Amino acid sequence: MIRTSPKPSVPTFIPPPPKKQEAPKDGVAKTIAIYLSFFLIAYICFLIYNAKFYFGYLDSLGVTPHLSVIWIVPVGYLYSLAIYLGSLKYFKNWIGTNLVDRIYKADETHEMRVHRLCNDLNGLIYYTTSVLLGVYCCWGSEYLPWAMGGKFEFMKIIREFPLENPNHLQYFYFLMGMGHHLERLIEFLLKQQNNGQYWIVFFHHILTCAIMATSYLCGTIYIGLPVLLLHDLIEPTFNLSKLAREVVPLRDIMMPAFFGLILTWIFSRTFSFTIEFIPYSWAIFFQGGPKTKPLFALWAFQIFCVYSLWLLNQFWLYQLLMIAYRKLRYGSESSPRDKKA
Repeated sequence: MIRTSPKPSVPTFIPPPPKKQEAPKDGVAKTIAIYLSFFLIAYICFLIYNAKFYFGYLDSLGVTPHLSVIWIVPVGYLYSLAIYLGSLKYFKNWIGTNLVDRIYKADETHEMRVHRLCNDLNGLIYYTTSVLLGVYCCWGSEYLPWAMGGKFEFMKIIREFPLENPNHLQYFYFLMGMGHHLERLIEFLLKQQNNGQYWIVFFHHILTCAIMATSYLCGTIYIGLPVLLLHDLIEPTFNLSKLAREVVPLRDIMMPAFFGLILTWIFSRTFSFTIEFIPYSWAIFFQGGPKTKPLFALWAFQIFCVYSLWLLNQFWLYQLLMIAYRKLRYGSESSPRDKKA
């Protein structure tokens, strides 16, 4: 038997782990969101430039916005900010000591994670009160979507434009919501630069503020109200599901909250929003009366915003359904951007 000497050990080269690359579909969505965001900002500047004409025309129709109640916007801003700061002050330690060990977003520190979950708690508190306030203020009116027990009709707005302005309670709810979204936009710009979907979420914030501002300024708050109500409806379950996913004492309600989110999302932002707005919005250009024509630029902008918001909703619904599919098939709770602790 011939003995062979062992081969000398050769140092092996271990390549560094590959850098995380952006998924192609996310890169496309990001590019679209960037261009649309700049388009929105440019168009808003155009509307501001022509604001004197629009205000004069609306005044001749008797539907000038109630500028005397604009003070509600900073009140809504401060209310939203107070909930956010209160969540950070009183729940930061509780959340930080009750986190599950294995769910983290990419490149996220413990401090950033706690801050994100305090944001979710802020959303849960704010939107629970907002939904209750909105239903109370709009109950029995033509501004409440039929999916929430109301009698909203888009075609009536087109045929009978201009309608009477909403009452003060409805203005209060709407302008409180505007203040909240302004506060969320500013907080996002200042503290969430590392968000994995930064430009997409930025576009969403700009879009929401644009719809609300133009609805108020061009005398069509009765369009902005049902849009706001339908979108607020899913937010409590949305924020609760995110908290339950990562905070140990809430883990028992994680799956009911998540699938409740999907059901309410499909009902409000897909089914109801589609049948109440999408088929009729373009009718303003074909069935609108002579009073609507001077406001063509405003109507076109609002329709663009409504359709963009609808597309964003379906994009995020697709992501939710993919997470649900992975959970049911593989038992995985993590999203593609999450990493193990």
